Amino acid sequence: MRKIDLKVPTGWNQCTREQLEAVAGIILRRTMMQDRYHPYDPVQMKAEAFFALAGLEVVGTGDTGGTDPTVSVADDTGGLSPSVSIAPESKKSSVGETAFLVRFRDRRRWWQRSPFSLLLCHSNEPNAEPFPLAVWQVHSFIDQHLKWLDEFTGLQLFPYHDLGHYWRVDRRWPWVHRCRLGFEGELLDGMTWQQYRFAQEWLSYYVDVNGQLAARAHGVRNNVQSRTDADSLASEALRARTEFLRAVYRLPDGHYPRQLRRMSAERFQVILIWWQSMMAEMQRKYKRCFKSSSSSRGSASRQQNLPIDLYTRSTATLQKYLAQTEEQINQQPCRVILQHLDDMAREAEELEKINKKHK
Repeated sequence: MRKIDLKVPTGWNQCTREQLEAVAGIILRRTMMQDRYHPYDPVQMKAEAFFALAGLEVVGTGDTGGTDPTVSVADDTGGLSPSVSIAPESKKSSVGETAFLVRFRDRRRWWQRSPFSLLLCHSNEPNAEPFPLAVWQVHSFIDQHLKWLDEFTGLQLFPYHDLGHYWRVDRRWPWVHRCRLGFEGELLDGMTWQQYRFAQEWLSYYVDVNGQLAARAHGVRNNVQSRTDADSLASEALRARTEFLRAVYRLPDGHYPRQLRRMSAERFQVILIWWQSMMAEMQRKYKRCFKSSSSSRGSASRQQNLPIDLYTRSTATLQKYLAQTEEQINQQPCRVILQHLDDMAREAEELEKINKKHK
């Protein structure tokens, strides 16, 4: 009886950079494939992510032959979980049941393979032999180990602290500077309020433009769009994405590194997941800054407010509250300004409650 041990991460923070980009690529591909007739299916996404995270590749489909191999899933520490070990004695598969024929991907480089394996176009690793994986086993693994893929708000560790160096030509003097693209420590701890505002505004603009591109690609609008308009929107989306990344990496004006302009869609999606996780953490800590409000269509429809909206409505009040100018506030750490905005909103709520009691 063959025993196979699979290792999958237990959360976003346990994934390697390659695993994060693999999951991000699956999310992007599934999102681009959806339309009114093919809605986004999270089960299919998690199934594909399971094979990618476990290091498996599907080579075909078949039947289990009545018995399944003993397959167990391990966490990142290497310890096997006996509760998820599925043996043939615990559940038998009926003859002819559909199963995935999978094998472990060969992670070795081409120079690490023998010439004989190169000629045969397959790996000579001991785990390279294909084995069947029943559909019920895949669903069991997903339900027990990949629930963290339901929420894109668990990535607390920024995976791209160092993207190397880039060259910048000084316009005033014919000199070329070698600049480092990266930072030390936590990102949001060193981000100013102005940088946070720029990042959030450019990200909102990118989401809006990217939504228009997706709508035109799927033919949602009735009018015919010219190729020039589509190229213009794509250029605007690239510009918004680059400006957002510049704000994330806290680059000065005039710095447009090639690493940011040509960043792959998978890496950018990972950064978006990280940013969404940071915003969820801030929402839990500064609840009044992200408080939902009723829209004009009625109390049943709620929309999420952002700290920038609260700051726009209370800019003069915040300047008096801190006794600082707008330029000084922009240079303050974003967490400090968020705390002040949250305190101001709390004091306003308490004052409103007192006024209601005395009416």
